[in-house]
Order: sequence, then C-alpha cells, then structure tokens
Amino acid sequence: MELLDGTPVAKRIREEAAALARAFTPPPRLAVILLGSDPASETYVEAKKRAAREVGIRAETVRLPAGAPPEALLDAIGRANGDPDVDGVLVQMPLEPGHDVSRVLDAIDPRK
Repeated sequence: MELLDGTPVAKRIREEAAALARAFTPPPRLAVILLGSDPASETYVEAKKRAAREVGIRAETVRLPAGAPPEALLDAIGRANGDPDVDGVLVQMPLEPGHDVSRVLDAIDPRK
C-alpha cells in the first residue's frame, strides 16, 4: 500500500483558495453556525476560521446557545442564506440531539 503525503496537496488547495478569494471585492464571507459550547466543536470552528482567514476569506461565528430548538437553528441558517454579504454557510457538526441533520443541511442554500 502506498501512502499519500497530504502536505503538498493541502498547500496547493490553500494556494488555489487564496487565488480565488483575491478575485473577489470585498473578500468572500463565511458564516459558521455553532450550536452549543462543546469544547471540541469550538476548537474545530476556530481552526476553520483561521484557515479561512489565511486564504483571505472573512469568517465569523454565529453562536446559538446549547439547547436551542431546531427552529432557532433553521432561522439562523435562513438569515445567513438571505444575507447578500454572506457567500458561504457552514453548520458545525455534530448537532445536539433533537436536530435533524438532513433537514439542517437541506436548509443551506446551495448557492452559498
């Protein structure tokens, strides 16, 4: 079995993403929706935001409190979908119990 060194692949992807981001004025904006305050999810969200910033993408966290009902999460997605300044929407997984992952992902506008 042959192993793939992902470092050069990741570098090329970052370079391509940076070139694409530079083509936009203003730079693209990503809304990362975070439900609750799970430490692992917080860490992943910060890493995603840092990676976005490194390639010139503006990234912000939309925080919802732990225990927020499914409607609150869907409303947050709807607001991000409707915001012309938001170019991408990401919902941090896993979701709390009681949230339908398929319904949440289907709520994200595919143009985002």
